[in-house]
Amino acid sequence: MNESSLTGLKIIVERTVRPVCASTSRKRKMREELLAHVSAVFEEESARLGDEPAALARTQQRFGQAAELTGLLQASVPRVDCIDRFAENLVGYPSRESALQWAVRLATVVGAFSFVFVGIAILIQGLRGQGSEWLTVARIPSLLAPVAMGFLVFCGTMLMHGMRQALFGPAGRSWLRAGLVAAASWIIIPLTTFGMCLALLADVQTSLWNVLPMLPYGVLVPVALVVMVYVVDSECRQEWASLQID
Repeated sequence: MNESSLTGLKIIVERTVRPVCASTSRKRKMREELLAHVSAVFEEESARLGDEPAALARTQQRFGQAAELTGLLQASVPRVDCIDRFAENLVGYPSRESALQWAVRLATVVGAFSFVFVGIAILIQGLRGQGSEWLTVARIPSLLAPVAMGFLVFCGTMLMHGMRQALFGPAGRSWLRAGLVAAASWIIIPLTTFGMCLALLADVQTSLWNVLPMLPYGVLVPVALVVMVYVVDSECRQEWASLQID
């Protein structure tokens, strides 16, 4: 099977799957299953006809009308899938925006949820008569947690985008850029922690001593970043989305 025939088979599949309202993971499974099916039909017709263009046309005929199959696929989507779709729409995944817009969206969502959790904690302790604790200096890190979480998510999203571009970007793989992104991801949490400690303690030396134990464990962050990039890249490839199905 040549590349042109494979693209033709993917177009047959994409005409059916793209209109389906379902989560990304479920549509990916649909594509994989349908592509395996039409590939088997194509191989059968190609062996019988001895001509790939004719086999592709015959495969399209045997596959049937895309609209009818789309309806069947839509009916097979379970109701629980709406939860996955809601989560994807909430965080904008797969990203249909620029990296900056996606990072801001994720940071806002995480910060908002963190703010709600802090508010619930304050309410519970207030009902127990312990609300005055939140007026002490010791509770300031908890109050700043939504901002810190949003900031880390923003930085993490931008770093993940930078690593993805360094490893899979259109300009080709750049190990220098990947190394710089890895170094930034290693230091971002210690730097954030140092900034919070310095703001609370106003003591550079004490803040540094609080941060130094984090540095050895920070080397795990670039590893996790690369793993996430590979996972997200496999989900967000534009191979199917770029197919011209009209």
